[in-house]
Amino acid sequence: MLNHLINLDNNLAKLITDTLDSLRATGGISSLIIIIAIMGITLIISQFIKQHLKIKIFRLPIASIVSPVLCIIGITIYRWIALMFGLNDLAVIVGTLQDICMAAIIIIALTSTCRSIFNHKTYLKKLMFWLQLCLWFGALVIISGEKNDVIGIMDSLVIYSNSKYSISIWDILRSVVIVFTATAVATSINRFLEKKILALNSTDSNIQQILVRLSKILTYVMIVLITLPIIGIDVTALSVFGGAMGVGIGFGLQKIASNFLSGFIILADRSIKVGDRLVIDNHAGIVSKITMRYVVMARFDGTDVLIPNETFITNSIQNQSYSSTNLRNEIICSVKSSSDINAALRIITDVLNRAPNTLPEKGKAIINRLVDDGVEIKGYFWVDSSDNISSAANYIYMELAKLFNDNTLEAPSPSQSINLIR
Repeated sequence: MLNHLINLDNNLAKLITDTLDSLRATGGISSLIIIIAIMGITLIISQFIKQHLKIKIFRLPIASIVSPVLCIIGITIYRWIALMFGLNDLAVIVGTLQDICMAAIIIIALTSTCRSIFNHKTYLKKLMFWLQLCLWFGALVIISGEKNDVIGIMDSLVIYSNSKYSISIWDILRSVVIVFTATAVATSINRFLEKKILALNSTDSNIQQILVRLSKILTYVMIVLITLPIIGIDVTALSVFGGAMGVGIGFGLQKIASNFLSGFIILADRSIKVGDRLVIDNHAGIVSKITMRYVVMARFDGTDVLIPNETFITNSIQNQSYSSTNLRNEIICSVKSSSDINAALRIITDVLNRAPNTLPEKGKAIINRLVDDGVEIKGYFWVDSSDNISSAANYIYMELAKLFNDNTLEAPSPSQSINLIR
């Protein structure tokens, strides 16, 4: 470690000395002023371009890399002109600035890629600052040419050691970078495969969900098997320990495993699909999402219910759109017993069939039961979607109210007689 620190100190001192010598040389200050002016002009131009350029390539906003790109172009042009006139006093500074601008482009591209890959992660904003700090630290180390010495210093800082292996700061940093990169690669592959699978319009939606889930599992398994040896973990040594641990975890995670497998069964036998209208226990709603652990059902009051997949395998579920999306609903009204009941049934049936968004010739009115001074009539009407039930029922009740007001239909008027005996 001491040798690495001495080499690092000597190299940094040499870099500072070369930079100062360049500035003391003839024309060094004027050349530095020209470089600063070039960078200022490029920054002004880049601000103007950023306001009007909204193009993205591979989800990378081009406007974000305009400043370093223009700086590289301006400094490169200056370097060519300086070489033509024999002014190469600031070669060290110019070369360093070019390397810094190139590093800025790479870092911006990497951070933008991370934002696009992990855009749904809430902790990304907190980690982005530290990610950029680490990237800039690594870039400056590489630019300064002290990569080997810095790595040697971090590798000599051992945190844990035994007779077989040791863990240093460099090992931890390298492992974190490898795991982060592997996660980003796995996420990108999963998104690509999911996009391609969902684009297969000829394939059933449930089969698509099965393929998406299997592709995610296989991708992560392959990434783990590839990443562990690179980090330095012996996969064969973990096999025995993993088998024993798997048995123990299996007993504790029976429900999770059951829900996971039930999700595949639901998708495979197509008993439940997204958009189905279900009634389970005290819940009724539309299936909006089928996940690996539960089914999301949107209730008609605007709330979501998360139902474990195992429930759909072990319990009886009423699927109102399993064989057909047509749904039946009913309305109830009462008419006076002294009125023409057959005529009332025909009139109510006509109203049921006239209602908007209902299936034609499917409406039917029947006598449900006798009530005081009247007959209770139940009317059935059919719709092809649950969204049409409310509008159809509202229209039917409004039309019946008009018929009662016009005395076309008579409502029962129950009465009671009280006899007083002296």
